[in-house]
Amino acid sequence: MKMQHVIHFVCAVLLLIAPASFAQAVNYDVPLFNSADLPNRPFFRAPVLLSAPDGSLLAFGEAREKIDDPGRGDGLSDIIMKMSLDGGQTWSTIRTLYSSATNDYTQPTVVLDSSTRKIFLHFEETPNLFLSNGTFISKGNGSNTFHHYVMQSDDNGQTWSTAQVITTQLKDANWDVFALGPTTGIQLKWQTDPALNGRLIIPGFRSDGSMAANLVVYNDAHGATASWQRGMEVTSAQTNEVDLVELTNGNLLMNARSDQNGPRQQYLSTDGGQTWGIAQALDLPVTPIDASLIRYSAKRQGDDRDRLLFSTPLGDPMGQSSGANYNDRYNIGVWTSYDEGKTYINPRQIAAGWGGYSAMQKLPDGSIGIMYESSYSTDKADIRYANFDLLFLEGQQHQAQLTHYDGFGNTIDRMRGGMGWSGKWYGDPTVNPTGLSFADFRFPTEPGRFDLVNGASVERELATKIDLNQNATTYFSLLLSNTDPSVGPTNNNFVLELRDSSETSHAAIGVSSAWQFLVAQPGNSSQGTPPGTVQRNQTYFLVAKIVSTDDQTSGNYDQIFLKVFQSGVDLIPDNDDTMPWTVVGLTGENSNGLIDRIAMIGGLETIWSIDELRIGTTWGAVASNLAVVPEPASLATLLGVAGLSLLARRQHSTVRP
Repeated sequence: MKMQHVIHFVCAVLLLIAPASFAQAVNYDVPLFNSADLPNRPFFRAPVLLSAPDGSLLAFGEAREKIDDPGRGDGLSDIIMKMSLDGGQTWSTIRTLYSSATNDYTQPTVVLDSSTRKIFLHFEETPNLFLSNGTFISKGNGSNTFHHYVMQSDDNGQTWSTAQVITTQLKDANWDVFALGPTTGIQLKWQTDPALNGRLIIPGFRSDGSMAANLVVYNDAHGATASWQRGMEVTSAQTNEVDLVELTNGNLLMNARSDQNGPRQQYLSTDGGQTWGIAQALDLPVTPIDASLIRYSAKRQGDDRDRLLFSTPLGDPMGQSSGANYNDRYNIGVWTSYDEGKTYINPRQIAAGWGGYSAMQKLPDGSIGIMYESSYSTDKADIRYANFDLLFLEGQQHQAQLTHYDGFGNTIDRMRGGMGWSGKWYGDPTVNPTGLSFADFRFPTEPGRFDLVNGASVERELATKIDLNQNATTYFSLLLSNTDPSVGPTNNNFVLELRDSSETSHAAIGVSSAWQFLVAQPGNSSQGTPPGTVQRNQTYFLVAKIVSTDDQTSGNYDQIFLKVFQSGVDLIPDNDDTMPWTVVGLTGENSNGLIDRIAMIGGLETIWSIDELRIGTTWGAVASNLAVVPEPASLATLLGVAGLSLLARRQHSTVRP
């Protein structure tokens, strides 16, 4: 097979697979813990999930006799577990790992040592009457206080050791309450101090009745019982239930529930969890609750981009949750962060209806499992398990060379939608539920678009920044149309600008009030097509290319190119190797700007519609949907490039309870 035929064959495979793989549903959603498991403990809370070394899934929680929180004297609470051997589609019978006739056991928290394959389960003993008669728990480490337990499994959760009490190692005698999680701890691997790599670390909180604060416990001896110790606490905000991830630069990020019904808080540690910086308020409207934060992917380990996943109720109505509203626990969803936890975007609903605490894990096949509290009443409280994949979160299959995408088609909090961005869109667009159509478009599209009405604008930051002081090529594309029947005689322009953090534009494409396509860059006047080139009531596909060079290269300059395709008239080529560009910018500018945001502005007397915005490093990623295949290959290899794993995933997903 000739190389040209191979490329066109792969293109055909991509076009066939991508739309079919446009998954918009959770793979499956099944009961996990309910009253049929333990009729005398019908209230299940505090979900915790772990993917064991052998690929099995372990689900932990609290089984309560009454609906109230433990310690109120009206019922007991036990630590329970189930196991799944098929990725969560079916589960074993329930096991009670720890219980007694006098005290409550709460806050299950697990952590895996990947080098020894040992699993450590931590939990708390709460005196059953510590909240009765309006009194609080005693300080010290006596009988009327919290006690901390740990047990371990050496066989993927099949059996567990006798629980050991390690209260005095971790709890200050002046504290009333000390508790971890409920969460899944992590093992450090990206520390600049190599001695910290391999550390097991779990976040928690303490209080003395008037003050709440977060901290971590850690172990540098592969979980040896006597080696658990605590770090210094955060004192800048009152927070409690918490999750933890390691960032790609080695810092630790703690994401905590507010104890004062305010916004969630995040903290950074630069020393492996020993100390913590000042609290940073999270701008998401999230009800006070225990959430889940996990790492899904990282560039430094070979993935296409950095991703953190954050699960929490989206509220009712969705996207309108309040940090002060305890009753807004509805519609469990997942947010994604592409900028290492600075911002969270693209919320996707996992399940409708009441939803409380949640716990996530990335599974060996790349899908994501989530346990979530699915009901809460005077009769029972249930927990369910759902499975979904990255395609569900990001909307469609993307090439790795695509760094940013927004089809403006998200149904929850649209201004935070898309893939690869940092934060939300700022500005005042009109959100139109109908997307723009383009004949023979090469990508699957999402419904919805932005309309820039009479001077409206939008701006958003990039998670993957564009450094114009490097020898590189950057592409960006979008669909653009003007169908305004009342367009005025002037001020009809549209501009898309690539800006740095000071709002300085370093490159731009657009349409002038004389209805001509333009390109512009610093230090040069704009270049354009003849006046009147742009027709209203037409949809155009604009693809731009910036070729940048470093400022040490003599005689080389940055340059911008623009190609315009008209729907129903022009065909999009497979690549831009020999393609004539519509407009070519002048040389003469060598910018050292760091592009970290994109802005789009419409003219004062018209309406511009924009859709399907892409930024990437190849023509195929933003224009032709054609993967680069360097050598002729077998059919299996070609399918692997185009999405064989997705086909396998779809086949696996057809068997659903």
